[in-house]
Amino acid sequence: MIHQEFTLEKLVVISRWALKNTTRLRNINCLKAYIQSVSGALHKFT
Repeated sequence: MIHQEFTLEKLVVISRWALKNTTRLRNINCLKAYIQSVSGALHKFT
């Protein structure tokens, strides 16, 4: 549970950074890929 919360916090931080530093369309594609990789990793470890 602690690991999952930490991962979600990192997701929020990276999402905010991405919003500031990429165009909207590219940002959406990057976030989709990132969220898929994070959720896949969570499924492997839980």
